[in-house]
Amino acid sequence: MTTIDSAQAIQQVLGIDSTQVTQQVLDLVDGYVQAFQPPLTQACLTKIAEAAIAQTIPPLKGVSLNEATTAISQLKDVSLDEASIKQRILQEVMTRFNPLAALNRQVNPDTLKLAANLHQQITNFTPEKGVAEALNVLDAYVQQYKPSVVPAALYPVVKTILPQIKGLRLTPDTLERLATQAILKFSPELVPTKVLSPQARAIALLVARQIQNFQPQEAVMGVLGVLDAYVQQTKMTPTEATLYQIAKQVIPNLVKTAMSDDQKNQFATQVMFQFKKRPGPIKSPDQAARDIAAKLVGEVEQMRSLRAQELRVVDMTKPLAVGDLEVRSAFVIQP
Repeated sequence: MTTIDSAQAIQQVLGIDSTQVTQQVLDLVDGYVQAFQPPLTQACLTKIAEAAIAQTIPPLKGVSLNEATTAISQLKDVSLDEASIKQRILQEVMTRFNPLAALNRQVNPDTLKLAANLHQQITNFTPEKGVAEALNVLDAYVQQYKPSVVPAALYPVVKTILPQIKGLRLTPDTLERLATQAILKFSPELVPTKVLSPQARAIALLVARQIQNFQPQEAVMGVLGVLDAYVQQTKMTPTEATLYQIAKQVIPNLVKTAMSDDQKNQFATQVMFQFKKRPGPIKSPDQAARDIAAKLVGEVEQMRSLRAQELRVVDMTKPLAVGDLEVRSAFVIQP
């Protein structure tokens, strides 16, 4: 009588060595632990490993475990049910799992993607839920710190919030997509009346500190000085959106290191955060700030002049000589 052990049965039906299955499950558990850092209790790890086994085995042969165990049961002198297969692999994974190694090893990016899917299955945590949690934090941030709520100013704030949401696995593309979703769903008019959780407020505080610490304070003060000089020279009160755009425009004059558009947005958000929170404007901006502001004022005036020419504005209040006559009107004619 030929005796076939469980490992041989798994190999015969699934077409792979059971050691390979165990290694793939172990890789997936390591990836999950590295990405989501769950509690390393026996119960938690067992739940993760069981879910990893269920996710790993069926795709390997293209058959379900029930089909596999039915085929195994037909092998001579072998009686092995689905629970036995799972239990055998589970025991091997739990024996070989090393938490320190899991946190420090190099995990394949494809395995990390599988770990993200596994996490969604275990926790039922979807990207949509992540956006909802991020919006709660954004509400708390706006409630507490009263930043500009124009989308361009809030976008880098949301991109700072999303990585703080536990359970979200973010690639650069996913971060951009979810940040855009959050901005589109944000309703600033509802923020003042919302009752928000202590957890959302705590994350908002962490985000505020990150934004404050993004650039050296000297650079922030330099941009604030330019904004104050601009307001003084124009004798106007620009909108927050205008000040935000000015802050972005003067950054290259004050920050010598190369910055991406995202970094400029985040820096401008940081500047506007402090612009609104400080007790008052800088009464006497330094000469450098005044020079930059004067240049900006000149550029704005030049832009307005060019715009007027494009619109072909005709000022008929100025006399227009026609032969020996002067023609004058009380209107400005604009086609």
